[in-house]
Amino acid sequence: MKTWFQKYHPDYLGTKGQRFYHIRKNTSWAKPISASRLWSLIPKETRYELLEKTEDVPVINCRDFGYHVVGDGKLSLDRPVVVKARGFTEGAKKEIESVGGKWIICP
Repeated sequence: MKTWFQKYHPDYLGTKGQRFYHIRKNTSWAKPISASRLWSLIPKETRYELLEKTEDVPVINCRDFGYHVVGDGKLSLDRPVVVKARGFTEGAKKEIESVGGKWIICP
């Protein structure tokens, strides 16, 4: 005859494997954002001010939003921009450099 615990909790003991109590999420994964949507990360008021001043180069920090940049599409404005992110694809690097901008990897 089984004990009460084995009768009502049959899967408690056995081959279920080790439990991870303090498991960490994958820290190298980040949400992707298209290069064509980079200007949407800047607030509208700031975006209008930057469009009036042609000598200023905006800095878009995708790391604050948790994104890495992928190269789908073209930048919505043909202005130089400095983009900081965790990661870039080759297409995104070429697209940012084609308008005269710079990309910076911030781990």
